[in-house]
Amino acid sequence: MSKNLFLQILFCGSLFFLYNCNSLQVIPEPNLDQVTVKSETVCPEFTWYWPFCTKGKAKSLMIKGVYNNSTGEKKYFLDYHLDMLDTDLPVGLSLNLDGTYYNLKKVSTDYTDIVKLESELTPEVISKMNSAKSSYTFSYSNRKDTLNFALSSGDTRDLRNQLNEVIKKITAQEKLRIVK
Repeated sequence: MSKNLFLQILFCGSLFFLYNCNSLQVIPEPNLDQVTVKSETVCPEFTWYWPFCTKGKAKSLMIKGVYNNSTGEKKYFLDYHLDMLDTDLPVGLSLNLDGTYYNLKKVSTDYTDIVKLESELTPEVISKMNSAKSSYTFSYSNRKDTLNFALSSGDTRDLRNQLNEVIKKITAQEKLRIVK
């Protein structure tokens, strides 16, 4: 008799556990509204972790492309990750291409473990970046001052190649058919 009672309790407990188990929940998948492509990182300035310049680390630049599946719109951005010690309010980014400064439209400022400043690269700036004959100069401004970083010819070449690679990958994206 006690063996049957134990089996009944075990069976009821198992059903209760399976009913409330999170792995059995049905979670609908989100719609795919955009595709994002991120380039490798370029570090225009020496830092104490310079040999380990990776995505999302301070004092690094990265190109990002976004394909909006709903509208077919393609946008490109320059992301700059600020140093942890830079506590002043960021104003914006600009690029000096062959002696002309192009102020980039600030899209967002992300305050997480490191501050990320995201600015849009317009078709005009992209065209000038590809046709520039000299190395790029990158400028970051906050309320207090402006910092200029002259990219080496290698960094300029890397940034240009990464921009073109991101453009190529975003251009190759086809509009996905999403059934709702």
